Amino acid sequence: MASHSHPAGAAPSPGFWSDLLAALTVRRIAWAVGGALLVAALIAPVFMPPWPVLLGRTLFIAIVLLLAYTATACGTVRRCRAG
Repeated sequence: MASHSHPAGAAPSPGFWSDLLAALTVRRIAWAVGGALLVAALIAPVFMPPWPVLLGRTLFIAIVLLLAYTATACGTVRRCRAG
């Protein structure tokens, strides 16, 4: 069987995942959840879905954006633990 190898730089470094998890602090998660609550409360009168559905959707978007932002910072900066 042929082994599949990734080109240099294609796979994240072994420390990437530990750095990513270390960068996801309680403070950052709290800001994302608080922002999602605020946005959901502001747009609730405009949209028809019930409050729990709207809150779930905004929480999903907030967490995905938080993960994308943190992963990008960890991928471009050698040490992303600060902050």
